[in-house]
Amino acid sequence: SHMNVDQHYDLPRFQLVCLMLLVEGGEE
Repeated sequence: SHMNVDQHYDLPRFQLVCLMLLVEGGEE
């Protein structure tokens, strides 16, 4: 049950990390 919730939040978190990396890479 707890793992299920973690996985659900793993998706948006991963997308946020990707966006942050893209923004940082684009700035440089």
